Order: sequence, then structure tokens, then C-alpha cells
Amino acid sequence: MKKIGQCLHWIDKISESVGKLVSFLILFIVALILAHIVARAVFDSTIIWADELIQFFFSAMVLLGGAYALSLGRHVRMDLFYAKLPPKKKATLDIITFIFFCLFIGLMLWKGLDATWDSIRLGERSDSVWGPVQWPAKMFIFLGALLICLQGLAKLIRDFTVLLGGKNDG
Repeated sequence: MKKIGQCLHWIDKISESVGKLVSFLILFIVALILAHIVARAVFDSTIIWADELIQFFFSAMVLLGGAYALSLGRHVRMDLFYAKLPPKKKATLDIITFIFFCLFIGLMLWKGLDATWDSIRLGERSDSVWGPVQWPAKMFIFLGALLICLQGLAKLIRDFTVLLGGKNDG
């Protein structure tokens, strides 16, 4: 049981570290938006790569930060009834809905890896003037799904612990 606790701790730490790291991308996004505005307003010019890079950063932040949000219980859920349930009933409901979680994350893993591999194989580039390669952005889908999958498994183990009368450590 101690080994499982250590694994859960490491999954939480990975989610937290990646989530906190990508949260700093918001600073780069804001700086790029400001630079883009100044370039247009003051210099009557544009930064051709700014819009696309902002999209890349935002995608990375959302996709790679999802596991951290899950570890904190911050994902959107129908709280109308859920919030009023006792811990064992919440755990039961979460275990039942884990099937849908698996379907969704499985699809993200499969399609994310497929899209990344196709993008690498084809040398896919954006149609913009800047024309960056696309595989890093598509890889965020796969990596984000992988992190969420790990955090989801950790949550499932914790839900079973609660259901079986144990204490939820996180």
C-alpha cells in the first residue's frame, strides 16, 4: 500500500510541476499580445508570427495544465447534486463515470498520437506566412491526454480507497 501511495504522490507532483510550469505561459501570451498591439498602433506594422505563437502557447497551457486542474478537482462538473453527496457516494459516482473518462482520454491519446505522427511524417507546416512545423502543437494533445490519464488513474485509486472505507490522502 505504501508503494501505491508513493506512485500517487509522484503522479500528483508531475501534474503539479507541469501545471505550474505551463501557467507561466500566460505571461508570454500577454507580452506577445501587448507587443502586437504596440506594433500595430505605434509602428503601423504587424508581427506575423504573434497570433500563431499565442495560439500555440495557449494550447500548451490548456492541454498540459489539465492534469493539474484534475488533481485539484477544478474541472467542470454538474455540482447541483454532486456537491451535496457524502464522500462515498461521490466516489461511487466518480467510479461509474470513469468509463466515460476512459473513452474520452483514450480517444485523445489515440488521435493525438496519430495526428502527431502524421504531422511529423508529412512535414506538416502551417499555411501562414510564418509557416512553423505543426507537430509540436499536435503533440500537446497526446502529452496532455497522457498526463490527464495518469491523474485520472490516481483519482480512481483514491475513489476506490474512499469507497472501501479508507482515507482519501489527496
